[in-house]
Amino acid sequence: MSRYGRFYAGNGLARQVSNGLVKGTRGIRMFYDLNLSYTANHAELQRTLVFLSELGYNIIALSHTIIGRLPADLTSPIPSPIPFSTPKTLRLLTRCTLHLSDPSQNHRLSSLAADYTLLAIRPTSEKTLQQACISLSPIDLISLDCSIRYPFYFRQKTLSAAVERGVRIEICYGVGILGTGEQRRNLI
Repeated sequence: MSRYGRFYAGNGLARQVSNGLVKGTRGIRMFYDLNLSYTANHAELQRTLVFLSELGYNIIALSHTIIGRLPADLTSPIPSPIPFSTPKTLRLLTRCTLHLSDPSQNHRLSSLAADYTLLAIRPTSEKTLQQACISLSPIDLISLDCSIRYPFYFRQKTLSAAVERGVRIEICYGVGILGTGEQRRNLI
């Protein structure tokens, strides 16, 4: 877990984030959210970013989720730079979360990763989890949704292989807390 107990992050810039420090900010307490869903409603997104900045967040990752097959066009829908002003203390990252259900779907991950700061994989089967932990690259995060019941057990050896490679494990529990009774039961 990171220095201040918030979220995991991956390689490169994200590793600096996971240590709670970004160059030039040594000793400053950092809060970050690495999974804020991107919306095309810029007024709402700007309000959310300002609010998170007021709460003390320093780094926010705007997230785009891909479910199913990778599209032909892998460009990010998140504009760079953002077309509105953001607080000066806020650093924005881009993130793509790919729901991986087919192990053969990963042949274009490097071109997908080129457009985003963070690349997260959300495996849906034991085979895709093993592949993500042991050999898939370039990924920064393995995202596990705790609101669903997986048809397999998480093995310590498999997850340790990911951590040794520098891939971080993200446990998404928000839906399990705020969701339906079944989702809360799956979290426990």
